Amino acid sequence: MQAIQQWGFALCLSCICGGVFKMVAPSRSMESVFKVAVNVFFLACIVAPLSGLGGVSIALPSAGELPQVGQAQEQVAKQVAALAAENLRVQIGAYLDAQGKGEDYEKIEVRTHVDEEGRIDIREIKIQTGKGRDEALERQVSEAFGLPTSSAEDTEDAG
Repeated sequence: MQAIQQWGFALCLSCICGGVFKMVAPSRSMESVFKVAVNVFFLACIVAPLSGLGGVSIALPSAGELPQVGQAQEQVAKQVAALAAENLRVQIGAYLDAQGKGEDYEKIEVRTHVDEEGRIDIREIKIQTGKGRDEALERQVSEAFGLPTSSAEDTEDAG
């Protein structure tokens, strides 16, 4: 019975992970490869317990035997936050390009934070411009995305 519970838990966890990864999946050319990888992973989770019926036994460690589970969850949350930040950065860039503001910025940064419970908090959108602070650009992006936005001149050395 415990093996069935572990299998059910692994199946539910793989569904959740697959769903999260499909939400942050890359678009266009890599989308089909990514979907195939997620589906293969899900099928492997379903079939894994059945391989034990043929004489091959797979022993899944219990949660108490995995001290790195907390670290792994934290790492996954950070990776999801990074993917979400990158996706938002691309969306903001596309929005500004569509609004004819593509030449008004040089770089877009999205600051995120992952709290103790694994929730992702988008702290700020920072837009680097070539001409200093642009309050109109800040206001436009802040209103469009509902997030605090700041802009400043890009002070990084190009060389």
